[in-house]
Amino acid sequence: MRESDLSGGALGGLLAFRNGVLDGAENALGRGAAVLAASFNAQHMAGADRNGALGTAFFSTGAGPQVLANGGNGGNAQLAASLSNANALQASDYRVLYDGANYTVTRLTDNSAQVFASLPQTVDGVSLTLAAGTPAAGDSFVVQAVRGAARNLTTLISDTAAVAAALPVRGTAVAANTGTATLAVRSVTPPPGVNLSQPVTITFTAPGVFSVSGTGTGNPAGLT
Repeated sequence: MRESDLSGGALGGLLAFRNGVLDGAENALGRGAAVLAASFNAQHMAGADRNGALGTAFFSTGAGPQVLANGGNGGNAQLAASLSNANALQASDYRVLYDGANYTVTRLTDNSAQVFASLPQTVDGVSLTLAAGTPAAGDSFVVQAVRGAARNLTTLISDTAAVAAALPVRGTAVAANTGTATLAVRSVTPPPGVNLSQPVTITFTAPGVFSVSGTGTGNPAGLT
């Protein structure tokens, strides 16, 4: 029996609630969780923890999008999906249909469709790839891009010392300095060509004028 045949009664009402309310709520919560995790992780990985190590991912949303193959597919294709741009995510599932020549990716919340001659492709921040096998004409898949993200949201860090809340740049004065200046690093805008992923030496050659030396810096001089 097809789901469309159940248009009334208690079972039809449950299906209508799932399709019209529950799925949308799960996707909206999932999108929020996925955006939170990606944005927070990016910021956390830009900092340093109490031990001076760069930050790692703080949140996980599980294995990522789920791909469901139609049980009637004639081919053996395996479709894979991953999140590539959290800012572009939509609170929706997607249907991928192969007609023998092209892939049609339909966003199910508004039935907007895009047609592609091949995979991989990215739609609404979701990257779709043909992981294995070959599809047959008429094969289809449903991609639940963000539905499980809220349910699977977990923290990966429990040690407060591993919270990367510090700026990942430190300045240390040379013991032989004759001036009284101290260095407090609050923000960093490196000069062009200066690679601060390696230790660098900043030497003031005159008041307000300095040079930079170290690996990958190009050793610029006369900077203000």
